Amino acid sequence: MDHEARHMSAQLDRTVNAPREARGMVQSLVDGALSPFVQDALLLTSELVTNAVIHTHVSCDLDATYERADHRLVVRVRDQSSLTPEDRPSSEAAAAEGRGLQLIDALATSWGCNETTQGKEMWFELVE
Repeated sequence: MDHEARHMSAQLDRTVNAPREARGMVQSLVDGALSPFVQDALLLTSELVTNAVIHTHVSCDLDATYERADHRLVVRVRDQSSLTPEDRPSSEAAAAEGRGLQLIDALATSWGCNETTQGKEMWFELVE
């Protein structure tokens, strides 16, 4: 059994391609994991990166660690915005935008938002 933890990090430019690039990196990191786990990981990664590039005017940093033995993935996205995400009421969240926190809350094993000295860090954990 592979007990190795795999890690990757990257700086993503504030472009429309950032979520796709982040998904590709996480996909390669969790290569071989079960399909529903991978799909949830890619969706949640996309949500965090999309929020970072929409609400800031700078790049964001992506860090992800996958512990194969525990089937545990932690993804962190840091940006330089001090604005923290707000959960919207269900009626507002039914729109095309504004469902990110609800998706993260529904799919992630755990998640959070931490203030940093240069902005904030959004993170989620998935356990297969």
